[in-house]
Amino acid sequence: MSDDTKPKPLTRAQRKLVDASMLIFGEGATKKDAALMARELVQASLPHKNPGAVAVWQRSNGNTTLVIQPGWNSDENKSYGYPYV
Repeated sequence: MSDDTKPKPLTRAQRKLVDASMLIFGEGATKKDAALMARELVQASLPHKNPGAVAVWQRSNGNTTLVIQPGWNSDENKSYGYPYV
């Protein structure tokens, strides 16, 4: 092979990804691995980052709309903020 067709070596991050995927796909799923996500949360998911200081956060997809407010800790009288992933 010539140098221009020879594959480049994997970066450290790429190697970690390959190793992790081998662990995940190398084992069969168990009952513990099973999960259920409500159809509405699949269609209109939670925020991907902190939406900041807004009263409500809303996402719509077709006829489905998800509206959330920040969580509240009544014992400490303070906001937990928004759940985000």
